[in-house]
Amino acid sequence: MGDAAYRLHPLDQLGRPRVGGGHVERGDSGPELVANLAGAVYARNFGSADTRELEKWFEGGNVFRFPQSGDASAGVKATREVPGLSDFAAQVAGSSNDAVRVSAAEFILEGLYGRKKLSRAEELYAAPEPETRQQRGGRWN
Repeated sequence: MGDAAYRLHPLDQLGRPRVGGGHVERGDSGPELVANLAGAVYARNFGSADTRELEKWFEGGNVFRFPQSGDASAGVKATREVPGLSDFAAQVAGSSNDAVRVSAAEFILEGLYGRKKLSRAEELYAAPEPETRQQRGGRWN
């Protein structure tokens, strides 16, 4: 299968969903839909994971952007910039395949964004704005 793996960001191009209910609000557009879904799936499967070190790195003013070119190994190398992200991505991926690990890292960041633990603009992840930050123990989406 090579180094191909699915990435979340192309879903941002989706229009409005045709179904409502659950944790997806009627009228959500592509980016909000992706954030809500990723946040919900992340919370159900990895909500108890300790991501404080990762979050603290972002809160320190750091930002992260996945490489826009190169192969999956470049993406894995880039995830090592964020403390704990590479190891957590390997755990989530359950695979040594670089493309799968990069997809897992993107899922983690998108899940944290959906839970309001990070902010996102285009391909850039950063600390959340103070008024949107969810405290631990609050709602998960």
